[in-house]
Amino acid sequence: METIESISVPMYQTASIAERDMRILLAGNYQDMHHHFLAPRTICEWVILLCVGGSGWVQLDKKEKIPVKAGEIILLPPEVPHSYGNAENGWSLLWLHCTGETLHALCEQIYPSEILPLPASGIIGLFQQLLEKLRTARGFADVLFAESLLTQILCSLVDYVQTSALSSQQTNLIRMAVQYIETTTDYTISLDFLAEKLGISKYYFIRLFRQYTGHTLMEYLQQVRLRRACSLLGNKDYSIGQVSEILGYSTPYHFSSAFKNCFGISPTQYRKLL
Repeated sequence: METIESISVPMYQTASIAERDMRILLAGNYQDMHHHFLAPRTICEWVILLCVGGSGWVQLDKKEKIPVKAGEIILLPPEVPHSYGNAENGWSLLWLHCTGETLHALCEQIYPSEILPLPASGIIGLFQQLLEKLRTARGFADVLFAESLLTQILCSLVDYVQTSALSSQQTNLIRMAVQYIETTTDYTISLDFLAEKLGISKYYFIRLFRQYTGHTLMEYLQQVRLRRACSLLGNKDYSIGQVSEILGYSTPYHFSSAFKNCFGISPTQYRKLL
């Protein structure tokens, strides 16, 4: 029997709550829909569809219809006209309308792969749990929990897109580079050095590394150094200057500035929290 459910998520007027970076606006599901058709429309939020049964199609910006089948998840971007539907065979969809800067950043890493096979069967369970939380929400805490489940789903999709774009040989190459970066104490390593170590061109390495990690080499090196900084700062035998020197920063000022940009507090403030 055809079933349509729509769940409207309260706004929560407190500014710090209403303007959160991962926000679900609407949610719901279509069950056993036949001759289902959503007319072309343009809206200002992301739409996420999860096909859990049957098959259908989506259409973006009046281009050719893209077939959709069970076990696929669809991302429809804001401000792009879209429509979707199916024929007589029927389909079942779980769906969300959502917004926020964090959500947009994650979706941008997935799109334009607008239709993806589910990287893990557990995503259906997460999606269903998300809907149940919204369906029975007693307040903001339940809504926030549902939005944390959406974060898990999107992060799984980002990881899938980054790794599936590479062959197993390419993935192994970049994993070797990442392992070297994570274990070396040489903070002057360069693109040329790593590319030569892997036996590939510098420009090929840049492309693979960005696809796998989502970062440039310099960005990734900075993250590794600052994670190590947190560990070193736990040892009170080291001064801030010594930690800076161990990590290869030119001055303690540059180290403190990088640390604060990453974590929001200075190394001195961080150490006081330990």
